[in-house]
Amino acid sequence: MRGDMTDRPAGPIVDGLGVVVDLDDDDLITECVVIGKCTRLAEGGGTSLVLASSDGIDWVSQLGLIEGARRVVLDGITGAKSEDDDDE
Repeated sequence: MRGDMTDRPAGPIVDGLGVVVDLDDDDLITECVVIGKCTRLAEGGGTSLVLASSDGIDWVSQLGLIEGARRVVLDGITGAKSEDDDDE
């Protein structure tokens, strides 16, 4: 780990990248995992992966969110039908 790293709020970074979430008025996000590709601009460059989670999230919930997101992405790529599609 580099010695010059500091914790920064993810909100402004995510907002600056144009990330939005499609929610209904009665939806509430209770846990969050943020995954980002980080490009080093100094010291010869390089790319790394950064991961941050909401306060209090345990590793089981963190892993569940990551695996759930992975499946959503893969299903979207393959065109697989989700269980929710049967209700439409």
